[in-house]
Amino acid sequence: MNETELIERTKNYGITNNKDGTTTIKMKLSVEGSINNCIYSQGEDSWGAKEIVRIYYEGRRAWLQGDLETVADFFGVLV
Repeated sequence: MNETELIERTKNYGITNNKDGTTTIKMKLSVEGSINNCIYSQGEDSWGAKEIVRIYYEGRRAWLQGDLETVADFFGVLV
């Protein structure tokens, strides 16, 4: 997939138009909110922080391997 196709594919990142005419919006993970939840819950609510770390490492690995399609899927268009 070339750069233009990746930009077009991720232009409306998180928004999916379904075949039945409805629209689905993916949940966005807030780094600041996830860290605050982890701190204020004294580690009880740490799933968001753990997921951010997992996505970061997967995205970093894809970036280093030149897999820009995976990077675009994780983070949207990097301009």
